[in-house]
Amino acid sequence: MDFNFGPLLGGFNRFFTLYLVFPSIVLLGLYLTFRLKFVQVLKLKLSFTTLFQKGNSQEEGNISHYQAVAAVLASNFGTGNISGMAVAIATGGPGALVWMWVMAFFGSAIQYASCILGVSFRSPLKNNEYAGGPMYYLRDGLVTAPARWVAGRWSDRAPAYLYRFDHVDERARARTDRAGHGSELFYVFQTLGRQPADAVQPTPGDEALAAEMHARWIAFARTGSPNPPGVERWPAYSRATDAWMVFGPNGSAVHSHVLKPQLDWQEGRITPLIWLMQILAFFKHLFRLG
Repeated sequence: MDFNFGPLLGGFNRFFTLYLVFPSIVLLGLYLTFRLKFVQVLKLKLSFTTLFQKGNSQEEGNISHYQAVAAVLASNFGTGNISGMAVAIATGGPGALVWMWVMAFFGSAIQYASCILGVSFRSPLKNNEYAGGPMYYLRDGLVTAPARWVAGRWSDRAPAYLYRFDHVDERARARTDRAGHGSELFYVFQTLGRQPADAVQPTPGDEALAAEMHARWIAFARTGSPNPPGVERWPAYSRATDAWMVFGPNGSAVHSHVLKPQLDWQEGRITPLIWLMQILAFFKHLFRLG
């Protein structure tokens, strides 16, 4: 018997878009608009004034203001934006234009916050350029802070282990001094040299770290503790010690207070949202039982 997934996927797409994506964009845009004191309006004159100023574009790692704006526009505008407007007006009528204006107004605050985070968490490379973007500020701030919050909140119920991966392939250090997003997976699964892009031949130091990480992950899967014999003890996380296992350029070592200033700043802002989500989940579960 053939089963048609079309209606199921279509229903999921409509539900996901109408009841999750759109409300999330509007609510986040509203929050950032008020939090940033209507930056898209009050700082509009400053933005145009800065756009045409001559900056120090020849300094290491810098581009001009115009080049920065061009890069942002190029990454946001495409055929989907152009054709999407035509489809929205054709299917929703002229009123769709008003909602596009509303979404653009509040979405500009989200774009501003994304650019600020990208600059705040960017990393200099060896070729006098910078690497940044969502993968960096998600790893170093917006995702790491909730992970630390959860580990500290529930560490008395079950052990939690936090780590930071800062190891760069030894033969790749000539062009970068920062680990790429998700690059630790090739060490955990011992698949060095088989990365889909920019793969280099692993050195004995890389292979030794990969063997250690593989052993730790296997031990955790089997016993719940990432401490196999013959390696430094990886302590369970607690607020008092704030201990992390850092896999860095010179191997693994336990460090305390990793990225503490950035994570404290982020945690102070996401904690109310986490509590709100818990309250909503509690009431949802309560009414479901009723």
